[in-house]
This record gives sequence, C-alpha cells and structure tokens, in this order.
Amino acid sequence: MKGFLIALVGLTICFSTLCAQDFGGNNPSILWNQLKNDKIKVIFPAGLEKDAKRVAEIARALNVGTRSTIGYADRSIDFILQTNTTISNGYVQLAPWKSELFLTPLQNSLELGSLPWIDLLTFHEYRHVQQYMNFRKGLSKWAWNIAGEQGQAIANSAAIPNWFFEGDAVLQETSVSEQGRGRLPYFFNDFRVLWDADRSYSFAKLRNGSYRHLVPNHYLLGYMLTAYGVQKFKPAIWEKVANDAVRFKPFFYPFQRAFEHYTNQSLIGFVGEAIGNFQVNDLYYPSDSVNALTTPSEHFVKNYHLPIVIGKDSILTLRKTDKHLPAFVLLSKKKENVIAIKDIGVDDYYTYRNGVITYSSYKPDARWNKTDYANIVSYNIKTKTKQVITSKRKFFSPDLSPSGKYIIAVEVLPEWRSSLVLLSNQGSLIKIISDERYFFSQPKFGKSDSSIFVTIRRGDGKMTLAEIETYTSTIKPLLPFSLRAIAFPSINQDSIYFTATVKGQDKLMLWNNKTKELFIAGNRHAGMYESFPDGNNGVFFSGGSAWGKMLYQFTPNATPFSLEDWEKSEKDLYLTIAPANNYKTAIADTSSTGYVIKSYIPYKNLLNIHSWRPTYTPPEIRLTVFNNNILNNVSASLFYEYNQNEGSHKVGGYGAWALAYPWILAGAEIVKNRTVIIDIRNRYLDEIDGYLGFQMPLNLTSGTYFKNLSFTSLLHGNRLNYKQPKAVIVETKNYGYIENIFRYSILSQQAKQHIYPKIGLQLSLRDRRMITSTAGNQFNGSVNTYLPGLVANHHLVINLSYQLRDTMNQYIFSNNFFGARGYEGQHLNYPQMFKWGLNYHFPLLYPEVGLGNVVYLSRIRLNIFYDQSTLKSLRTGKATDLRSTGSELYFDTKWWNQQPISFGIRYSKLLDAGKFVTPPNSNQISLVLPTDLFTN
Repeated sequence: MKGFLIALVGLTICFSTLCAQDFGGNNPSILWNQLKNDKIKVIFPAGLEKDAKRVAEIARALNVGTRSTIGYADRSIDFILQTNTTISNGYVQLAPWKSELFLTPLQNSLELGSLPWIDLLTFHEYRHVQQYMNFRKGLSKWAWNIAGEQGQAIANSAAIPNWFFEGDAVLQETSVSEQGRGRLPYFFNDFRVLWDADRSYSFAKLRNGSYRHLVPNHYLLGYMLTAYGVQKFKPAIWEKVANDAVRFKPFFYPFQRAFEHYTNQSLIGFVGEAIGNFQVNDLYYPSDSVNALTTPSEHFVKNYHLPIVIGKDSILTLRKTDKHLPAFVLLSKKKENVIAIKDIGVDDYYTYRNGVITYSSYKPDARWNKTDYANIVSYNIKTKTKQVITSKRKFFSPDLSPSGKYIIAVEVLPEWRSSLVLLSNQGSLIKIISDERYFFSQPKFGKSDSSIFVTIRRGDGKMTLAEIETYTSTIKPLLPFSLRAIAFPSINQDSIYFTATVKGQDKLMLWNNKTKELFIAGNRHAGMYESFPDGNNGVFFSGGSAWGKMLYQFTPNATPFSLEDWEKSEKDLYLTIAPANNYKTAIADTSSTGYVIKSYIPYKNLLNIHSWRPTYTPPEIRLTVFNNNILNNVSASLFYEYNQNEGSHKVGGYGAWALAYPWILAGAEIVKNRTVIIDIRNRYLDEIDGYLGFQMPLNLTSGTYFKNLSFTSLLHGNRLNYKQPKAVIVETKNYGYIENIFRYSILSQQAKQHIYPKIGLQLSLRDRRMITSTAGNQFNGSVNTYLPGLVANHHLVINLSYQLRDTMNQYIFSNNFFGARGYEGQHLNYPQMFKWGLNYHFPLLYPEVGLGNVVYLSRIRLNIFYDQSTLKSLRTGKATDLRSTGSELYFDTKWWNQQPISFGIRYSKLLDAGKFVTPPNSNQISLVLPTDLFTN
C-alpha cells in the first residue's frame, strides 16, 4: 500500500493533464433540453430530440448487449450533444463523469466510414463509458477513495495502456455495426506501407511515436491487438486481463503480467504474432505499377495532397511535413516552390481552377470555444492575394465553377444534416440544394456550370455518387446505394474518377457518365486518393508510403465492375469480427415514445464534486476538493491547508462563473494562528484575503496564426489581525489593491519537429496597485518573440522582461521577475529591473528508445543562451548589469507511454559574479523542470 501511494503521487504529476477540459465553451443563448433512461442522460440543444433518443437507445442496447466482454458494472452518465463546432470528435472523461459528442461529420468518409455520424460516435464512446464503469476496482478504487475521479483516472491510465482503451472501442464500433474502422482499408494503411517497405519498429516506438518516421497510431495498433486477441483467446479474454490490471494485480506491469497469466504467452510475443497475422493476409492484395513524383526523406515525414496539373510540366499540391508549415507548393522538374502558407483548417481539401485556390479555413468564435466556423477562402496565385469570401458559417469542400462565377460548397447543419450552397464568387447566396434523406460531401462542378457531381449518403450509411442539375436542383444517383465508403470525385469530361472501398482496398474507380458503366481504374495496397487526370490518358494521385503520402502517376487499366457486385457488402478485413447480423444488437428501435423531454437549466445542479486531491509540498499539507458542473461553465475548488513551519490553518475557495460574458472570478482564504518573525520577535496573526473580479478571454485566431487575448481585473482585500500570545488583538491592518492582467499571443502554426512556433509573439502585462492608505504598487511585463532559425526546425527566441515597484516598502508584492539565468540564488528585488535574453534552440538527437516500459526518450535538444539583467536603484540612480551565458540540454520524454514531459539541465556561466560582496560560484548547474503539469 505504501508503494502504491508513492506511485500515485508520481502519477499525479504525470497524468494531471488528463483531467483538463475547456471551460466556459458554451454560448449562454443555447436552449438546452434533456431526456434520460436508466443508463444515460442526454443533454442537447432544442431541435435534436430525435438524435438524443437515438443516442439513449443505442447506449441502453450496448450496455446490455456487450457488457460480457468488459464487465457488468453499471453507472449512469451524462452525454452532451454539441452542434456548433466544425470539429468531428467525441470523448468520455472522468472528473467530472461525462461524455461530449461533436456532431459535425467528416467530409472524407474513407477515414471513419459512412455510418450515420451520431451512431458511430455512440458506438465508440459508449465503450469508453463501459471501460471506466468497470475499472473502479482494487487499487484503482482505492485511488478513487483518495482522490475521487481524478484518482481513478490516474490509476486507470497507469494500469491500462492507451492502445487498449482505443483499440477496444474501435473493436466495439466494428463488431456492433455493418462497418466501423476495422472494415476500412484506410484505417490499415500505415501498417500496410511499413510492411511493403519491409520496415518494423520496436513495441516502445509503436506505442510512443516518432519525430522522424511514420508510426501507426495507438487506435490502429490497439485494434489489431484486441481484435486478434478475441479471435485467438475468445471474447472474454480482455475483460479478465483488464479486471486484474485495474486492481494492480500484480502491482508492477499489471496489464502485461495479467495478460501473461491468462494466456501463458508474453505480451511482446503476442504483439509480434498479432501484427504478423495481419501482415500475412495483406500479401494477397494487388498493386498496379506507378511512378513516384515526389522524393521521400529519412529525416521527417512528408505528406502531399490533391495533385492538380497546372501548365505542361507543373503540379500544384498541398505539402504538409513534420518539418515545415503546411503550404501550397508547385512541383516542377522535382523542384518545390512554395506559393503560400495554407490557413488553419480542419481538413486538407482544396480545389483549383483558373488560377484560384479555394478551400475552407478554421475560424473560432471569439468568446465561446465550442462554437467555430469554416469560412471559404480563395487565393489567387497570380496576384498573390487572399480573400475571405464567407464568415460565420460552416462551409466545407468548396469548388469554383469552370466559368469562375460560382462556388458550390457543403454547409453542415445540426442533426447530421447538410445542404449544398451555391454562391457567387464573392460569397453572395444564390440558392440552396437540399434533401433531408442525404448527407452531401465533396461536390465538384462538371465540365460546365450546369452540373455538379457529389457523394451522398443516406441515414443507413449507404452511399453513392450523384449528379445534380445546377439550375433545377434535381438530384440523380448514378450508382446503386451501397455500404461502401466513397470520396474524392474528380471530373474529366464524361468520366468521373473517385475512390471507394472495394475488395479490401481503397481503389480508384471510374464511372463513364455517357455509357453508364463502372470500372476499377487502379489498385494499390495503400490506396489511391485525391486523383486528378493528367490530360494524357494518365492519372495523378496521392498514396501512402513508409515516408508519408507521396504523389504518383499511372495509366489506368480499366476493369469492368458490375453494379450487382457494387451493391454487395464487403467481407470483413483480416478477421471475422462478429457473427452475422450481430450489429442489430446496437441498432435499437429509436422510435420509442417513452421519453419525456425536459428543459435543462445550465445554472442548476451546480454542486458536482468529482475529485479531491491531497498534496504535500513541505511545509504545507493540503486537501483540495474540485467541483465542475456538467456543462463546465461553473468551476469551484475548496481547500484546507496546514503549514508545519507556522502551525497555521488555512481554509479557502476559488470559483469561476462563465454563464455570461465576461466570466466572474472570486476567491477567499482565511488563515488562523500564523506564527511569523517580525523584527526578531514572534508575532501571531490571523489573516483574511479575498478577491472579486472578471476575465475576458478572446480567441481571435484567423488565417495562418493562432491569436488569443485575455484581460483580467481583480479587486483584492486583505485583513491582518496581529495578536499577543493570549489572543488580544493589538493591531489590525487592512489592505486593498487592484490587479489587472493583460495577455496577448499571436503564434504561427507549428510542425511536429518544431520546438516553438516558427513566428510568434507572447505578451504579458500585470499591474498591482494599492487603493487603501498603505502605499504599494508593482508592474510586470514580459515578451517572448519567436523567429526562424538557420534550419527549418531551429528557433531564435528573444525574451524581454521588466519589473517596476514603489520604494516605500509599506507593502511589497511577490517578486515575479525572472532575471539573468544563474543568479536566482541571490534573491534580487530592486525597484526597477530589466532583462533581455537571446536563445537559440535546435534538436541534437532523436534516440526514440524506451526504458522498462516506463520512460521513452523521444528527442534531445539544446538551447544556447545569453542573458543580461539591469538592476536599478531609484534612490541613488545606480544601475548594475548582471550577465550570464550558457546552455540548456533538454530531454523530451514520455512516461508510462502516454504523458509527454520535457525537462533539462542548465549550465550558466555568470559573467558578473564578482560584483557581489559574497561572490557566488560563477559556474551554476541547475535542473529545468516542467511548469505546466497542473494545468487543470
């Protein structure tokens, strides 16, 4: 038990960010409703009653139908349906216990499938609900007793690998449906390209990723392991393993040892066997001969998207690498010329016509972080000018017409609905094309403005390619509806190329719209995507490789594919996932009328204590209790603290109210029986301190930069009661001051290998000023400026900081000045202090090795710095310079294969140590520890 407590304290440091969440994200104008059954409460915006019922019914069916494979524990949960964001995602969390589903589907159905988006989300996320419900056992339950839901989250993260959490959820979405990622070729591509290149990586590297190489994510790895485990050892195997692991039975390496106990096989051996099982089957897939147009790198991953022919020998493409910012580039004779940096966006889709690139860019609402938009942007490559055509709408996959007069785009609406919107090239609305039966994706104009080709999918997940007459809005399906994911239509006169899942591959298909015939145009082990005719009987496309997505060219050899075969369902990939029709277990009858719809008031049920955390930072022992409501627009914490040095007791609380704008902030602390030394005498005092104020956070992100601004203003009150030993009050002092904080940042996008943003600025200003009779004030300012280095992943960082305070010494605020490195031990606090510093950061090595399944060393990097502080006495006017230079060696690591932590060793050479009466050692060595572990 003692050993577990020590481990829990350490894991609290490593996994505290698991509990972090967005605060105040929902616009108060949203009218929320709720419905519930015995398994789930669904909270949703008015108008989504049908979807809320479906989520509730599917959750109930899953709870009963699939519990035998994970456990029989039961606990109701709140699901929140979010409709105002362009993000396609969902999550389940502890602390507090809830789930959120973001209801905007992806445009590319090849990636996650064509099932109704709300169904797929519920299949996947409710498996996480089942996991957490059954993972509060043994020492994980003991951790919950100590720290609440945060404690369970920490213990579960330590006991259960992330690949199991996600792989098991993908297995459920596949086994209870007719599709799921386990049946999609796109999902397996990253392993397929490694096998094709005869590459293999250690289990530690597969779990932790790489800065240099393409490594499949833990969703794919986890699915392969969990699915193969079910096939080899029967479905109940993972319930047994997880049941022992969350109990920490045994304590060290619980999941690995539990697996070995129930299977008589080592986990590492099983991993190799499972991957090998998938690899052998993959050998039977054909691939056509292709010519590579782009050159891979062994030092970083490259991805090229959507090749488009410009002129005779040039190709426009979107390049995204681990070393460079996403950019449109022009390929000519294997040279790459950057045209423009692409705006921040939720996908990589773009189109080009008549010298204009058209795409959607991401734009968040300034105040509410769960509201954002997809604006249409056009970039003229001849004039090098950019125009934002629409604002505050959710437009995806825009395409400019052949005449250049019109734009067609998909607008995504709530309730899994969409429409096609025809706009002028300046963004004026011309008409809306809609059909409640269909969800539209990736429209493309035909050879003239009069026709549009688009992929459509019905509510049962079946898809087809359709032609729409622009002027009459008539929708004409071209193929029978089929449960095949399709995407990326490309037009060449009467021929329409597109990619579809056929026979275990994402094949390039060809529909002849004149003869009404369907062909397989190309086969490749890792798919053919984003095709574009080269104008000479060939086709360009983007396809996976072991070095990222490369561009290729080939000549199609069209093979007829009958419409009867098109309608047939695909067989399971690699493994037989579920018995026939088992998916009906989860597709419940959602026409139930037994639900009562009630309004949900955001400011009710605010008491939702979910966690309590004991901490010991000598000499202070503290217990903090955390409270967040389900919509996370009210947050509070209460604490008790005992100070061993002073013998004092402190109680207090802090809260934030975001049900309106600006946010309201408040806090208070009461300290009893403090013992302090004043003028070499013990003094005894009680203290009351509190604040009330507001915060105005603004997200101004647009274009290619992330921009954030925040202003906080707090009114502080402090009362000190000095006492004699017999508690007779002899002196009372009251202090009051105003604190104003202003922060602004503008930061460029950041590639994976970038240590800092390529270009950016962070500004922080803080002013504290007494408003009572006691004199006192202090101003702090700091600026970090980020500039490019000599190489793409090098960074020049310039630091400036300034502090100015009064000289009355009646009240001295805490010293927040960070001066020249190496002089920290001198505790310098002059009335006026200024510091500037130069830093040059660059990577040294990418070891990518693990130690004992505990720590993984991803990268070693170096910073060479020079600092100079100027300390000035306002009384004498004397200024003193303190200079230092040195280096910082940083280690970027992952602990327990999940939590990234960076720390370093700093060597500082003090150039002005001799200026002190008692000179410090001019050679200083110190640790640089992370400062953002407790972000929640």
